[in-house]
Amino acid sequence: MRDGTKFAIDFYFPDERTAVEIAFGLDKPNTEFERDIFKCLLARESGLEIERLIFMGKPGAINKQSGPGQMAIRSYVERRFSLKIDVFEIQQEVG
Repeated sequence: MRDGTKFAIDFYFPDERTAVEIAFGLDKPNTEFERDIFKCLLARESGLEIERLIFMGKPGAINKQSGPGQMAIRSYVERRFSLKIDVFEIQQEVG
C-alpha cells in the first residue's frame, strides 16, 4: 500500500476492483479475518479501488466464517463501506 503502513494485500486485481487474501487459518478459532478486512479499508483510503474482498481458505473456512459474529462483521462492512466479502475454500482434487 502507498500509505506507509507496510500492510500488504496478497493479491489485487485492479480491473475487477478485487483484493484476494490467502487465509489458510480461517478455519481456526483465532484468525486474521478482521485485520484483513481493515487492511482493505486502509488500502481504499490510500487510493486503491476495492469493491470486493475474497478470502481463500482451507476446508472448514466457509463454515467457521459463517458464524453469527463473522456474518455481522461482513454485513456491517458491506452496508457501511460497500465492500463485498466472500469466502471460498481451496479443495484438493481426488483422482
